[in-house]
This record gives sequence, structure tokens and C-alpha cells, in this order.
Amino acid sequence: MTHDKPPVLKNPHRLLKLLGVLLGVFALLYVGVAATAFTGAASTVMFGAFDGGPVLLLARLMWGLSFAALTLICLAYAVDDRKQAGARAGLSRAIQQAGPALSLTAGGWLAGAAGPPRRPGAP
Repeated sequence: MTHDKPPVLKNPHRLLKLLGVLLGVFALLYVGVAATAFTGAASTVMFGAFDGGPVLLLARLMWGLSFAALTLICLAYAVDDRKQAGARAGLSRAIQQAGPALSLTAGGWLAGAAGPPRRPGAP
């Protein structure tokens, strides 16, 4: 990917804020969690398997829409009980942020352990 592609791939995110709410409600009502999670996983595979602007743009749109739908589904489950809505929404966000926090701590170690092999005589 060249240096001019990331802004093009990031611009659809602005549209996803609007479309994500509409499609998130649709996913919540009709599609379900499993299909939304599958779409997110499929888009992630597309990022690694394909090259080229149109395919990566489609993968970015799929990922953004599935992320928005899953966020809305988590919030809908969290506020289902009105008495505990704040605590449940906070717990939901804490669980969602556990993955990125773990990747920040374990990712550096894993990159060092599984990184490129050292050359003989290299420092």
C-alpha cells in the first residue's frame, strides 16, 4: 500500500458514524451478533489477503459497520436493566478495552520473541 492510500481508507469512517447507527439498529433487530461478528472477522481476513484500493475500501466499510453494530448490540444489552445500566455499560466497555490493553503489553514481547532471526555477528 502506498502512502496515499490511508487517507482514502480512513475517509469512509465519517460515513460510518451515520450508517453505523442505522445499520447497527438493523443488525440488532434482525441480523444478530453471530453474523455481525462474522462480517468483522471476514473483513479482517480481507485486509491480509487482498491488495488494492477497492477491495481494501470494501474491507474497511465492512469492518466499520460490524464494529458499529457490535458496539450498539453491547450497549443495548448493557442498558436492558435500567437500574444497573451505568454499571453494566461501564463493565461492557472495560471488557471491550481489555483486548487492546493486553495487546499493548503482550504484543511487544511477542514481536521480540517471534521477530526476525538475528544474524550471526549482529549486535
